[in-house]
Amino acid sequence: MGHQLALTIGMFPLLFVEERIYLLGKRTMKLPWKGELPVKVYYEDTDSLGIVYYANYLKYFERARTEMFSQEGRTLHDWNQMGCNFAVAKANITFHAPARLSDACIVHTTRLPSVSPYRVKLHQKLFREEVLLNEAIIHLVCLDHNLELREF
Repeated sequence: MGHQLALTIGMFPLLFVEERIYLLGKRTMKLPWKGELPVKVYYEDTDSLGIVYYANYLKYFERARTEMFSQEGRTLHDWNQMGCNFAVAKANITFHAPARLSDACIVHTTRLPSVSPYRVKLHQKLFREEVLLNEAIIHLVCLDHNLELREF
């Protein structure tokens, strides 16, 4: 067995074993460590020069996170129904080179170790072939239905 950490959400005991969370002996959620999402640059993504508008990189990263969290067979709607509402608390973005109209790109997402049970840290990179175009360190928090922090 891997690393273990015992916590509680409200009055419910949890046991973290590696990346899996168990609630009352039943596996309830799993956050994957890695994910990939192909992205094609469309006209709607670009400015008048055919270059991706800077804010649209955040959209690509959001889509990649959504797909990564869905790898375990739960949609974001399912996560929300379980009381897990993800919000970006911090985003550090570095632009290396522009993505252009019709580029076929890929977003690589890697979950980084976190020191807080309330925060998940992700490293996301956008590539065109082997060229790194953009990268970000994204800090997510998990909120319950009352917008209070809850543990992942």
